[in-house]
Amino acid sequence: MNVLIIGYGSIGKRHESVLEEFNEVSNIDIVTKQIINNKTTFRCLEDIPYLEAVSYTHLTLPTKRIV
Repeated sequence: MNVLIIGYGSIGKRHESVLEEFNEVSNIDIVTKQIINNKTTFRCLEDIPYLEAVSYTHLTLPTKRIV
């Protein structure tokens, strides 16, 4: 299963660590403005060339950012 985490604050990091424990999860990519070593990150959804292959998306942004 390919997973996409949108937002990499404390909640995004926690969800990533939990998802890494599942054998079904083969790949975790992250949408964030941060530069993170040893992780595949994207600045926005439009930058992901294989977005249609993502099986599970987790939105971890505070709601005030969405508005």
